[in-house]
Amino acid sequence: MKTDLSYVSMDQASRILDYRVVPESREERLELIRIMRYTKVKGAYKNLSRTPDDQLRRVAQNLLKDAEKKTRQYWSKIDQEVASEEFQDHYHAHLCDLFNIPEEKRDSYTINELEQQLLQ
Repeated sequence: MKTDLSYVSMDQASRILDYRVVPESREERLELIRIMRYTKVKGAYKNLSRTPDDQLRRVAQNLLKDAEKKTRQYWSKIDQEVASEEFQDHYHAHLCDLFNIPEEKRDSYTINELEQQLLQ
């Protein structure tokens, strides 16, 4: 199974996750796999329509797992960015408090400027 999930886009992951579980019918499995624009699968020298059911099931399972991982990674990154922004806001407010800068003037100071003042 691939650990680098760059091969699947967030749009594809979202469309794959719409299935929620591996489809029971062969046609639905083929539809899920075609989201990735696959025309054949590794180890099968035939086109998708001639690939054995058990292999299609495994490919669909792997795609669902990778789509879940991709989505978790995406939201984890978003959570980290939000936490970082919140930290930056809190840190900026803390530095402004140290220098007794009034609320209405705080936007005119950057963290770098405040840190430079702190070092002086």
